[in-house]
Order: sequence, then structure tokens, then C-alpha cells
Amino acid sequence: MPKLSEDSLKKRFVCQYCGKSIRTRQGLSGHIQFKHSTGQASPITDMGKIISQAKYLKSVGEAAGLSTAKSKHQARILARWLEVKAVLDFLHIKVNNQDLKHYMLISLAYMYENEELKGQFIGDFKNLLEKYV
Repeated sequence: MPKLSEDSLKKRFVCQYCGKSIRTRQGLSGHIQFKHSTGQASPITDMGKIISQAKYLKSVGEAAGLSTAKSKHQARILARWLEVKAVLDFLHIKVNNQDLKHYMLISLAYMYENEELKGQFIGDFKNLLEKYV
């Protein structure tokens, strides 16, 4: 096995997902593949499984005291993943757990932001009605 030069021993490759520093490109590639599951199909790709998970999420949300509307919205977010995945499959783009995770995080963040904006809008609208009616 060839000895690594002093420069190549100092050079490090940083993982884009967790920031861990790795000595070689091959090591970084293996790290990403095994630690972050990129390139592997998502286990939640089956339509029946997603629908059952969405129904389960809705019932768990309601049991946790979330409003029915919020629980339904969360279930719809998960169910929409099927549509997103279908388009990506049509374009021959593989998806993985990281893609699903990012989709869910962004979708839930938008859901809560929209709820907050809706509350502000309703409050502002009530104030206008009281002011002019």
C-alpha cells in the first residue's frame, strides 16, 4: 500500500450531512452511503403503507390533542409524498430517506407557518370589522 504524502494526510473531506471530517474521498463516500442511507430506496415508498401511516398519523395527532384540521393536514402531507415520488420516478430520479425527511420537515414547517399567518389574518380582519362596522 503506497504511503500517503504529508499534504494528503492533512487534507480532509467534510460530510455535507453531518460535518464529520474524513481523510479520503472513498472514506467520505462510504460514510455517506452507510451513515446517511443515500442512494437507498425509502422504506416508505409503498402506496398502501403510506396511506396506512397517514391514517395512523391522523389518529395519533387527534389523540395528542391536535385539532382535527391539523391532524388531517399532517396526514395529507404524508399522502402527497406519493404524488411527489411518482413524478420523480417518472423522471427516473431516485429518492431516499433523506429526501423524505427533508420533504416532511419543510412541509410541516410550512404548515405551522401558514397556521400562524392565518391566525394573524383573522385577527386583523376582526379588528377591521370592529373598526368600520
